[in-house]
Amino acid sequence: MSENTQKMLALEGIRGIAALVVIFDHLHLAFFVETDQTIASYLNTHFPFLISKAGQYFVTGLHDGNFAVWVFWVMSAFVLSRKYFQLTKANRDLDSAEYLTRSVIKRYPRLFVPIFASVLFAFIILSAGWMTNNDLGERLGTHTSQGWLFTFYEFEPSLTQAIKSAVWDTFFDFNRDTTYNTVLWTMQPEFFGSLFLFGFLSLVGNKTIRWFVYPIIVLILYFKELHWLNAFLLGIVLCDLYENTDVFTKAGSALKAGWLQALFGLGIMVLIGAPNYGGVFHLIIAVVLIFLALSTKGVAGVFSARLPVYLGKISFSLYLIHVPILCSATGFIYRNIESHIGYPVSAITTSAATIVICIFAADIFYKIADQQGINLGRKLSDSLNRTSEKHA
Repeated sequence: MSENTQKMLALEGIRGIAALVVIFDHLHLAFFVETDQTIASYLNTHFPFLISKAGQYFVTGLHDGNFAVWVFWVMSAFVLSRKYFQLTKANRDLDSAEYLTRSVIKRYPRLFVPIFASVLFAFIILSAGWMTNNDLGERLGTHTSQGWLFTFYEFEPSLTQAIKSAVWDTFFDFNRDTTYNTVLWTMQPEFFGSLFLFGFLSLVGNKTIRWFVYPIIVLILYFKELHWLNAFLLGIVLCDLYENTDVFTKAGSALKAGWLQALFGLGIMVLIGAPNYGGVFHLIIAVVLIFLALSTKGVAGVFSARLPVYLGKISFSLYLIHVPILCSATGFIYRNIESHIGYPVSAITTSAATIVICIFAADIFYKIADQQGINLGRKLSDSLNRTSEKHA
């Protein structure tokens, strides 16, 4: 395996772990909200302040779904930009322009198909009366985040509303109270962030002035508090640096020592769980994590292992499918084992079973929905491109 291939696989692995962390976060809210306080009390009692605080941040980082979303956005921008910079570096400006045009055409259908499938999946479960989130919330009582499990699917199923939710609301008018999948709140920023990326690259992506434009736009977006949009811009910057400079190579040489890479990796793991200071701290840490994966063999090696890479392949499916499963199968499992083994063993067992079910379902979902979205986008792009060539 070449070093470059390993680094790209590492990005896939990071995305897979991030998707898993989102599930951990929701299972934490469902079953283990008291755990962090228990751990914090123990650490405060037995360790000095700094070690105690670092330990608390580390534990929080293991289930910080908010941080995972920042990783998704930055990495999405990196991946979407890479082909463009490779083409411009090879002086294939016409091909790079065509790539941007095709990417704009493909973006909506690529996202829509798996989103629609996840909404339809949730609609079927809700219509069948199989949602168990309210029952689970009542059974868990103080063990669950107050009110969280009771906020899902508080409406009557409607196929018309489900279709509208997938086709329009998710991208242009998201409403948590009427959505069939709450994680879809990230899709509007994902969609418009992608369009911003394609527009930005078409304007200055192949011009030297972009290096002066980057910091200016970063500052404007920061003061406008459009931090999610900055995630896409910083993803572009990372990709530009990776494809057109030797910054990552020099950083890899500076961080060549294994102990230094381990130290940085541990530091990142601790800081992930820190509060999102200024609304941008998690974004900064996400950028640093991706930078380390692209510059150091040690970090790249960890994330390019088989399991993280596999999770990365199905990560979008895993992200989309887990909430309907959590609100149905999870409660069913817990209800049937709680009386036999009690809490917390039943909570741990149910959580483990939920993760297994989600991965199994995501593997199927990847083949029947995620891949079809990619294929539809490609076919639509090819069709429109052929039409434009005929009229040229």
